[in-house]
Amino acid sequence: MRLEIPTRTIGDYLKHWGFTPQKPIKRAYDRNDEKVKQWLKETYPSIRSKALQDNAEIPWADETGVSNQDQVGRGYPPKVKTPVKKHPGKRERVNMISTVTKLGKIRFIFYEGRMNSDMLIKFFKRLTQKTPKKIFLS
Repeated sequence: MRLEIPTRTIGDYLKHWGFTPQKPIKRAYDRNDEKVKQWLKETYPSIRSKALQDNAEIPWADETGVSNQDQVGRGYPPKVKTPVKKHPGKRERVNMISTVTKLGKIRFIFYEGRMNSDMLIKFFKRLTQKTPKKIFLS
């Protein structure tokens, strides 16, 4: 009679010890939590107060790019069968700079190429021409 010993993996042990697989939150190495707290407690309230006095908007700005190229890819075929992933041969990319206010007012433009000072100035001009109010950009 042959004794079968169950195969254990690292994942089995970690699960037994109460660990679960989770996607980590990304944080910058140079993040300074104390400065963030100070900005939230002191700086932003003073900006908000001044904006209320001046009947101004406080839009939050961000810039992003989207590409049709997959950054992560993995397949699980049988052994010795390399997976084949088809994708478009031409790389497509679109960039956007946008703002959103706490009331949900969104303004944005799409552009090609890299963000530079000319594109930023173009966006700021459009941003300021579309509202009669002062803007406190965050």
